[in-house]
Amino acid sequence: MNANGIATADRIFANQLMREVKRREPINADCMHKGTRNWVDAWEGMYHVKDAGPIKSAKRLVTVYERMRSIPDKDSAFLPFVFSNPGKRTVIGIFMVMKEDDHPADAVAKTGVMVSQVILESTNTRYMLEMAPAMFVSWHALARMSERSPDLRRSSNRIETAVNILWQAAHTSFVMRNKLSEETLHLTVGDTILAGTLRPHVSKGKGRRINCTFYDIATVLPRDDMHELDPRRVQGDSVAEQIKKFLKAPSKALMKEIHKSIPLIAARKDDYTSRVLKEKGFDF
Repeated sequence: MNANGIATADRIFANQLMREVKRREPINADCMHKGTRNWVDAWEGMYHVKDAGPIKSAKRLVTVYERMRSIPDKDSAFLPFVFSNPGKRTVIGIFMVMKEDDHPADAVAKTGVMVSQVILESTNTRYMLEMAPAMFVSWHALARMSERSPDLRRSSNRIETAVNILWQAAHTSFVMRNKLSEETLHLTVGDTILAGTLRPHVSKGKGRRINCTFYDIATVLPRDDMHELDPRRVQGDSVAEQIKKFLKAPSKALMKEIHKSIPLIAARKDDYTSRVLKEKGFDF
């Protein structure tokens, strides 16, 4: 074990998972915009699609979306949420993309897996493309997932199981993205509980600032080791049930209802990230 009490096998797993996410990024970026090898370049390339005019832009976006949906699960770093093509000039899409990256706040010296939310809209009068952080899972949390997750211990393909857990957390970050308050949030996925903080964040879109919230996951806990009345378990189970309900019938009204119904746990201020942000004068 190292000084942080993380076993060698769990450190190896965290590194393997990050390498796997990194392997997938160029495959997916190239599908989004031919010739690119990362999400940022692909996103920039997609922005210039607007130069072709509304009809050709809409057609191109539909083609890109269908191409990305066809990526095999074992290679996919793309999670669709909303896609609508009601007319030949109009396309609206919301999806998530996964990559290896540093923490969204430059002052925080953490590396891990980032999930970003991409919103695109192409109409006769408007072309909008935004990309903002939705979820960050630290390397430490990935190593703790290897150590503590009963779901990973039972799995014959631990990397794929871990990726699926992260995608389920991405669903949660999507639902909570407009809840602009700093709060502790737990999420139950199977017998695994992800523990983190909702952090308000400001990202720069094309021509405007984007206010959003990202789910900053700091560690992982085994659900069955907690008492059934432990607030972390109660909250995690509640969030999981609410997210399932939302995915069956998504709506803005239900999203607001979920924000109000989740049991609150005040955000910790003594964890590493919160201390660094406070010291550096970041207003989260």
